[in-house]
Amino acid sequence: MKSNLKIVALAGGVGGAKLAHGLAQNLPPEDLTIIVNTGDDFEHYGLFICPDLDTVCYTLAGLANPETGWGRVNETWNVIGNASKLGGPSWFNLGDQDLGTHLERTRRLKEGRCLSEITIDFCKAWGIQCTVLPMSDAPVRTIVETEAGELAFQEYFVHRRCEPRVKGFRFDGADKAEAVQGAREALQSADAVVICPSNPWVSIDPILRVIPEIEKPVFAVSPIIGGETVKGPAAKMYRELGIEPSALAVANHYRDLATGFVLDQVDKQLQGEIMGLNMQTLVTNTLMRSHDDRVRLAHEVLGFIGNNLCELKELEEVLVVSRDPAVLTIARNYGARTVREDGQPELNTALKRATVVAQVYATRGVLVLPADLPLISRDDVLTLIERAEEPPVVVIAPDRHEKGTNALLIAPSGLIEYDFGVNSFQRHCARVKEVGARLEIVNLPSLGLDLDLPEDLELVRKLELSKTA
Repeated sequence: MKSNLKIVALAGGVGGAKLAHGLAQNLPPEDLTIIVNTGDDFEHYGLFICPDLDTVCYTLAGLANPETGWGRVNETWNVIGNASKLGGPSWFNLGDQDLGTHLERTRRLKEGRCLSEITIDFCKAWGIQCTVLPMSDAPVRTIVETEAGELAFQEYFVHRRCEPRVKGFRFDGADKAEAVQGAREALQSADAVVICPSNPWVSIDPILRVIPEIEKPVFAVSPIIGGETVKGPAAKMYRELGIEPSALAVANHYRDLATGFVLDQVDKQLQGEIMGLNMQTLVTNTLMRSHDDRVRLAHEVLGFIGNNLCELKELEEVLVVSRDPAVLTIARNYGARTVREDGQPELNTALKRATVVAQVYATRGVLVLPADLPLISRDDVLTLIERAEEPPVVVIAPDRHEKGTNALLIAPSGLIEYDFGVNSFQRHCARVKEVGARLEIVNLPSLGLDLDLPEDLELVRKLELSKTA
């Protein structure tokens, strides 16, 4: 079953290629763009090699070696074998079929063609229908800073077999490189961005250094399961940088970027701490051993994204009111419109001003939700909206003491004045009666609990523990 989401995936390495392949099985080709790391590109035997780009493309085309995840299926090694007998370097294996890719890419680059254009042509030849783009047409080179000195990525990764102890990373050329044509447009039109389970340090960070600031919800999939990586040196890098490798460490890596996070079920105990980073979480089996595993995981990730985005789909606009610039920046990063509260703090005045702004974008009604509702869910929002059919109507969700107002939906907007404050529930009910509108009261435990006092936090903790039990 195909999803109706438009997705941009950021990928590199074998894990990233596998999930990208799964996404391609779940999305119409026109709804998927994959932006691939090129920080590990290098020249070898005078040829221009793009390891991550080729791994992603071979995987999408069904040409990848299923045992290694990289290189071509049914590969032979005659050319590199003969070259090494003559004294040529043999530390980086180039298969005979793979060499055809590098020869033709190098020929076209020397003719002045750009890497993204060549990649699109190769994808057509291989039957890849979704869009695959290198992160940049300009060279960006990942340099691994180690105790053995600064090493080009393939020197560290392949020639030295990741043995030198890592101290840091540098991305030469990233400050001057720009994202390829099509990447910016794809990001602007996407519903969400998926960070595939690739190495955060050397596969994803180079992409993030080059592409424009992401203004859409971002969902990351952890490449670390049970403290280890399935393939590659990510866990080793975390340890050597003084960070305990875990799904939580990966979530922290993306904490200023990701809206949601996908972790393996063996790391379920970390879910609470990751949610504490203001991320929604999906716990599932993230290990992709087979083709079916890729399709299943991608389907679950897309469902997770859809459930999170659905809150916005049901609403015409989301407007966040705050006097804190940091809060407003976060809201804008998640695609919400913002109103900065100024003057003396007074909730009803701020809401009245925000409603004027909201009326520019939406005319059917206004739903006011305070920020201190820790248990609110998408279903709660849908319940409020469903109860607001056939206006004029006001829907009120009182607090658990039936004194305050924890949710207020007014349709049409401006039907009654805001009257938040002590005992606002009864005052709002009275205002509805004054205008002769229909009153709907929604009593839900999840909407009834707001965070006013320390004991409220303790109650939330007990409720969460009871759910876990």
